[in-house]
Amino acid sequence: MVDLSPWRRVKARYEAGESVPLHVREMAEEVLGEKFIRPPRRGMRPDFRDREAGDRSFDDDADDGMVAL
Repeated sequence: MVDLSPWRRVKARYEAGESVPLHVREMAEEVLGEKFIRPPRRGMRPDFRDREAGDRSFDDDADDGMVAL
């Protein structure tokens, strides 16, 4: 029987928002046969992923008075 507890700990750390190296996460996903999902942090704006990526097309804080159509 294979002990999967180290891989489950990696999953728990990743989903808790801790830093996990990419190659370790990918190995754990492969062993457990599932894709890990990191839930968004509490209190984040709905467009926080866009803002992290530098996409300001939905920026409602802009002071230029222009509306994107």
